[in-house]
Amino acid sequence: MTDTTTMTDTRDTFASLRNLTAARDSLPMDWGRFNALFGEVTDADSLQDLEARAVAATIGACTRPGMTEEQARTVGDLCAMLADAEAEAADIPADDLCALLGELVAADDLPGLELALFKLTPHDGFAYVEKLRALADAAEPNTPCDPEAVRAEKVRALADCPKPGRVIGLELAGVVVDAVEHWHRLKTDTPKQKAVREAFKAARALIDRHGEEDPRAFAAIVHAVNLQNPAFIDEKLKESGIHLPKPDRCTDDGVPLYSLDAVAAALDADPEELLVKARELEAHGLGVLHADTATTHTLQ
Repeated sequence: MTDTTTMTDTRDTFASLRNLTAARDSLPMDWGRFNALFGEVTDADSLQDLEARAVAATIGACTRPGMTEEQARTVGDLCAMLADAEAEAADIPADDLCALLGELVAADDLPGLELALFKLTPHDGFAYVEKLRALADAAEPNTPCDPEAVRAEKVRALADCPKPGRVIGLELAGVVVDAVEHWHRLKTDTPKQKAVREAFKAARALIDRHGEEDPRAFAAIVHAVNLQNPAFIDEKLKESGIHLPKPDRCTDDGVPLYSLDAVAAALDADPEELLVKARELEAHGLGVLHADTATTHTLQ
């Protein structure tokens, strides 16, 4: 269980790491060239020699001409602060790291997840990928996969791939596996998949806030389902013996509109009662009534 004080410290540590990393990445530097110019460090190197080489390497690796020694030292100070932040982040307690990853997943925070997975989590990503490849090669072809069993195998594989000197408990391994899966979805989603995911997320938030029976939550669910499969709702209505009429008008941007009498006939409902219900939905901001005929067009 996370402690409120340590979790606040963890968020602060991560925010500092994120800001310093962004600042470092925004620098006009060729870090490969910096490493080549700086060279190897030996026991014979004095602190003064290392500082002078760092300044010279920073100036030589800058992709914009005109960097001064003072600016180079500022870059060095930033890199030193980032190294300290990375060292501090390495000591984040496992429970807090689980909570932080959960927050980043819930927020669909792709940059945050990338930073946390590459800098904070104690697993060796390359070793984990090799484990997954071995599991895939050992799996029987054309056999049904149990998602829970597959996840359990991934969790055990990740727990077996710690960085040197680190230990990964199964709880943290499970959270990291889920975070990696979510990160991959965020990286590879098509625009439609992203829209569907965000629609279901918005519906979930409305359900949590207002309950499943609230019209706003129900409308959000319908919207999400319709995005995912536009034919689904029509098919379910037909299964229930309900056949919606064809729209007789549409808005300027192509949204179909139905007359009140036609919808009432399809639902075998009283038009006046249906109008009362529609006005209740309007009061919730759902916009089911459209009275501005100047912005509509008759469909042939």
